[in-house]
Amino acid sequence: MVTGRFVSGILLLALVTIVIATGVLIGTAQRPPDSSHGPGIPEAREAPAAPERPDASAAPDTLGDTEGVAVQEDPPEHADAPRLYLVLDDAGQSPLDVRRFTSFQSVFTLAVLPELAYSDDAVQLARALGHEVILHQPMEALNGEDPGPAAIYLDQSDAEILSVLRSNLARYPEARGVNNHMGSRATGDERVMEVVLRALAEGNQYFLDSRTTHRSVAPRVAARLGIPLLARDVFLDHDRSRDSIEAQLDLALDHARTRGYAIVIGHVTVPETADVLLARQEEITSEGFLFLPLSAALDFGDTVVTSRGPGRSENTDDDSGY
Repeated sequence: MVTGRFVSGILLLALVTIVIATGVLIGTAQRPPDSSHGPGIPEAREAPAAPERPDASAAPDTLGDTEGVAVQEDPPEHADAPRLYLVLDDAGQSPLDVRRFTSFQSVFTLAVLPELAYSDDAVQLARALGHEVILHQPMEALNGEDPGPAAIYLDQSDAEILSVLRSNLARYPEARGVNNHMGSRATGDERVMEVVLRALAEGNQYFLDSRTTHRSVAPRVAARLGIPLLARDVFLDHDRSRDSIEAQLDLALDHARTRGYAIVIGHVTVPETADVLLARQEEITSEGFLFLPLSAALDFGDTVVTSRGPGRSENTDDDSGY
């Protein structure tokens, strides 16, 4: 027979059990889920900080791999270095023209003859290697020698001269300027040179007087028009022997040492010129000389107006020729 005391004990035990269970349930509901014990509702997190943007001023100046490509630093950083403006004429006659100079690590300016079989290829290769391009404009010579296609002659009208020049420049839009191929007669004529210089000034392009004659009127016309003019100092390979090219290169270096710069013309068609330049490029740059594209001469003010400057008559042809 179940006594009253026994029943009371059972009821008390059940009540205690209910109280304990209720406390456990309340505590569990208030505790955040433990992520180490399976999935649950994740805690809210702060958004990650945005990555710091790189400083554009610290980015490299070159794009991609430039090994083997001529890359020139900003000229104003080298205002005290003797400057060499190397121009290589007559490109476009052979597929070997520019390829002779592909391992030349310094900057040069390539002067391309218009409308020849390999002119376009020469321009493309020069630009791919990081070199400046100019139009090597054929012009009438005193000796009557044929300067080649798309040439400028004295018997052409102003409109005809403009048409020839603009057509050639349109064919090579990469050209930053122009120098004369032959042209000893044309550069001695004030009308012709005024037409040419005005047209180039309007197109923001420069003219380099190759000085194939000491009778060039280009400086006088440029001074009258108020247009900067560049002029050649030294021909490297008028005499194509290696000894002569070495001597002319030394002359160019002397000019650059004494007055700060030299404008030097060689020819891509002369293998000996490539040999000398490739053999001596490391020596020249290690001595502190700086090769620059010809357009940089305008930034430095390395121009002529009325004076010929030292060495201007070196290797000019006499009235019989070129």
